Amino acid sequence: MEQIYTYPYEVVRNWTPDELNQKRERAKDWNVKPVLNSLVIPSFDKGKKYRKSLKNTLEKTAVLADSGAVNEVLIMDGSGSRDKPNRDFNRFILECAAEFSQDFRNQLDFVKKSANCKSLAKRGEFAFRYKVFNQKNPEYCRIFIEDIGPKLKTSSSEITERDIQQGKGNALKFSVPATKGDVICYNDSDIKTYEPFYATGLLMPFFKDNRISFTKATYIRRNTHGELGGRIKRLVYSPWANALAKGRKFNGLETLEYGTSGEFAIKRSLANRIVFDSGYKIETSLNTQVYHELHGNMNKIAQANLGIFEHFSSDVEENRKTGRDKAMQNMSREITEAWVDKAMETGVELDEDGFFEMYIKQVEPSVEQTEKMVANSEIARKAGIKYGKEQIELDYKRMECYMPYIKEGISNAIRNHYDKKDGAIPSWRSVIESCGINDYEDFKDHL
Repeated sequence: MEQIYTYPYEVVRNWTPDELNQKRERAKDWNVKPVLNSLVIPSFDKGKKYRKSLKNTLEKTAVLADSGAVNEVLIMDGSGSRDKPNRDFNRFILECAAEFSQDFRNQLDFVKKSANCKSLAKRGEFAFRYKVFNQKNPEYCRIFIEDIGPKLKTSSSEITERDIQQGKGNALKFSVPATKGDVICYNDSDIKTYEPFYATGLLMPFFKDNRISFTKATYIRRNTHGELGGRIKRLVYSPWANALAKGRKFNGLETLEYGTSGEFAIKRSLANRIVFDSGYKIETSLNTQVYHELHGNMNKIAQANLGIFEHFSSDVEENRKTGRDKAMQNMSREITEAWVDKAMETGVELDEDGFFEMYIKQVEPSVEQTEKMVANSEIARKAGIKYGKEQIELDYKRMECYMPYIKEGISNAIRNHYDKKDGAIPSWRSVIESCGINDYEDFKDHL
């Protein structure tokens, strides 16, 4: 079986923006030169602590932008409302960019001195290094709904603003036409430990191996108490992936070490073929679609180990004592719905009890695998992260809380065979096929 190659942390952390540039300039077998890289950061204003974290992220991205390792940084903001976009937050983002990026400051100064460039900037036609895209902007919704929506062949009778504006899935979806990169890299905005190699680590494999079409981050997630995080990955996502692999479905995809990570990079040619689903199932849906589009060729996927990873999580004291966590319960249901639906699409025919038995058999092996991984990891040892008897007991308490939601997810998937409205907006390749390249390019130019 073909394997996903993982670039180790000791290598990834030393990849510099300059080294990425050199590798990109020498890259062969690309249809375009120069090859452009876009960095996309989905965001949502969550208050002072979140802004502090985002400011740190934007400071670290400045070295990427100023060196040219990434040709643009696009912040996809989903906060605010249709009637009142969060302009204060958008202003905060651009002020941070101007504070840290010399290249962006130079662009601003240049535009101020040129009436022509100022006019271009007002029309959104100046190629600023940093850009903010507000998902609540009613103008782009109107254009998409009126010009493209009626021509789409969808399972829904019509496209609505909700189909366009809500959630991370739509941020990822509309970032594709809103960017120019041949490779699009996605980093979450709530990462406390963010470093520039979180982007270079995901981008470099494309220029070291021309077969690569998709890269995914792997790491050891640390929660806000310094303990091992990632409970949904090991208790829900991984057991489903392992269970289906044993049934020779999505065989090889289980070797993605952190399938639920929100940090990945993708070639534009592949991104155009993806339907970006909404909600907590976004990563499961993305991974399985990539697998399908690449015909199961694992040698076209690479992983980059980012070491210790910490973000603003939904950890609460109650969760540490009882395992209760509403957000995680909802995640377990939606991730389960996605896996069961994808399994049914590949021909798996089981009743609710059959699917649940398939899943539950893989929970204990996943916990054991995690215990071995942490025990053998020098990175975890240096960070003081433990995963022993106490943590395992808590995981099984969590499982008791997740169980009804997992069963509900199975039931929902079988009954509805997935919520087809989630696919109301098809892939951008399908948009082009339905509407024509001119309509798509007009919309892309507007973005």
